[in-house]
Amino acid sequence: MHAICRLAESAVWLKPTQLRTFRVIAYKSYMARFLLTAPGPRPSYIRVAEHLWGADCDIDSDGNSQHPDATDWTELTVILRMSVQRPDNDAGQRVDIDPVEDNGLLVLAIRSDNDGLARRAAEFLCREAGGELIADIAVRGHFPRMEHDQVHDQASFARYVERLRAELEAPDARAGWENIDLPSFLEAMSAWAASWPNAPDPNPWRHAADVVTAAIVYE
Repeated sequence: MHAICRLAESAVWLKPTQLRTFRVIAYKSYMARFLLTAPGPRPSYIRVAEHLWGADCDIDSDGNSQHPDATDWTELTVILRMSVQRPDNDAGQRVDIDPVEDNGLLVLAIRSDNDGLARRAAEFLCREAGGELIADIAVRGHFPRMEHDQVHDQASFARYVERLRAELEAPDARAGWENIDLPSFLEAMSAWAASWPNAPDPNPWRHAADVVTAAIVYE
């Protein structure tokens, strides 16, 4: 696999032939979640649990693995049981991994109410299975924002628009938005396009990002 599992809101970088766009769906807001796009064969569920809690950890599990060494699973829940080797505050830790349907492209959502645990599971899966890993809205505050001037191709434009969608759905994150409804957004976009005196950016994806960005605040 050629994925580099460097977490950032702009996702990890892949070889150009591996870049994929994606659609993020909402989960319960209190759960930290990460999205892994286009992974290859996954590590067995036992290896996932042992990475999180050590060898011989006592767990409950659920999912669609057909046998303990299966690598084609797409659903997994692992929960740490209480045992003499574990303090009470560790028992009950849980990670859920579920598929997100996205036009036939496999996207796995990795979730936990423990941010660090979700992150460790996500990074492990990315290292073992490859793919493109991003942090979803619940944990994006830990990572740098992707700005419009970072857009350079189709994949980065998709990631930027997704960041804007996430902001728009979080009232505390859209404080800088002047146009939050579709009519005012499109009116601002039209007015900016008609009055902007400079030449457009030669990169069409960057120019598209500029237009979208202007429509957020243009009055």
